[in-house]
Amino acid sequence: MVFCFHFSRRIAKLTTCINFYFVVMVKAFVILALSTIIGGCQTPISDSQYTQDLLGKWRISNINQHKAPAYSTAYLQFAADGMLTGNNSCNEFQGSYQLHGQQLQIAANQGTMKACVDALMAQQQQLDLTLPQVAQVSVAGNKLLLLDGDRNVLVKLVKEQNDMLQ
Repeated sequence: MVFCFHFSRRIAKLTTCINFYFVVMVKAFVILALSTIIGGCQTPISDSQYTQDLLGKWRISNINQHKAPAYSTAYLQFAADGMLTGNNSCNEFQGSYQLHGQQLQIAANQGTMKACVDALMAQQQQLDLTLPQVAQVSVAGNKLLLLDGDRNVLVKLVKEQNDMLQ
């Protein structure tokens, strides 16, 4: 009789244990299924969409939280082939860029070497020092932010009006 009592308690414990694991597995399956469905509904932005948003001519409005002088002609122009051209207020330059998602790497080569007024020379020096630090990009409408690896804003740019029509 004692054996039967122990045996029936073990079966009860085993049944409880099986029921517990079954409930856990069902919950895990439901969570996995829901996360797959929800994740599938989101449309990831492709590299080509980020590139499309970046293309064109962008006027520089701020560098390292310093507003560009009103008479500054500084700009960056991103081409579809990965070429970068620009003006750092005093001089024209060219280079290249690589964009992977929101990760941006810029390689700008020194161009012309003209002198200009002190405020524009200071802006040129700031831009020359800042562009190699760019690690990320954020585009929202006609606003472009060049960010460092910690997502601090390095350069603020505004899309040129004639490029917004494209």
